[in-house]
Amino acid sequence: MATVASEPRTPEAVAVRPTPARPPEPQPVFVETPRSAEPAAEEPAPAPDSATEESGPKAPEEPAPRESTPAALPGRLGRAWLALRGRPDPVVEAQRAQEREVWAAERSELTERLSGAERRVARFEKKLGQLAEEKDEFEGEWESAEQRADDAVAERDRTVRELQTLLEVLEERGISRPRPQALPTEWGGFADWCERELTGRVRLMPRARREIKRARFLDVELAARCLLWLGGEYRKLRLETTGLGLRGRVENGVHNQQCGGDAFPVKWRGRQQRVDWHIKSGGSTHDPTRCLRIYYFWDAASDEVVVASMPAHLRTDAT
Repeated sequence: MATVASEPRTPEAVAVRPTPARPPEPQPVFVETPRSAEPAAEEPAPAPDSATEESGPKAPEEPAPRESTPAALPGRLGRAWLALRGRPDPVVEAQRAQEREVWAAERSELTERLSGAERRVARFEKKLGQLAEEKDEFEGEWESAEQRADDAVAERDRTVRELQTLLEVLEERGISRPRPQALPTEWGGFADWCERELTGRVRLMPRARREIKRARFLDVELAARCLLWLGGEYRKLRLETTGLGLRGRVENGVHNQQCGGDAFPVKWRGRQQRVDWHIKSGGSTHDPTRCLRIYYFWDAASDEVVVASMPAHLRTDAT
């Protein structure tokens, strides 16, 4: 094969080959479309071409238009939207309906309880009326009993005065007082013996009579001798003096003294009376079988010694 000799290239002979011009890229044309009152329904976008996805960037999607229905609004905002348009909120209406049911149940229960309370009040008022009638009857009976008791006390006082006067007349004429019968040896007949032998001089209060029935002091005759001393020597001192010389010896081992801290009040003839004297034996022992205490006071209205308590030692703040 024949070789063609190439001509030597000179700088002048070398010419620059012109580069072909590229056609201009088409520019996108934007056409302004007028907005309608309501957005048109969007057509479904065509499926993207695989070649386009691979070759070029994906075009940004336009945001979906916001719905104007209340369901798309948040909770409080939706309720505000409904309130502005005067529409009921279903959530609030459901809550109110539930509250109305609860209130209706509570009201029914309270009404029933109120009815029951009213029925009980009616029964109590009826019972109160019956009790008021019974109270009036009892008050009438009580007043009658008090009147009878006052009459009995007045009659006894008259009888005691007459007896005391008779005894004084007998003493002035030199006729001695009848000697007492045999002293009691048991507590069972002690109160009757006192009533028989010491009427007009010594009186036992109801409390003392109750205590005598359950007494445990062994020397019953000693207690009887102490009451005879109260109705005799002591009463004479009370009538003849102003109370001086009352403190002293009754017999061996037995003394008459003021109570001091052991004094206590009792109700006598409708008023408070202080019991501030007592006869005591047995020293400081509180053994009810060996300790004797006779608490009494002087009644100037009837000139009698009134025994408030015997024969046991009383428990007081001082002891």
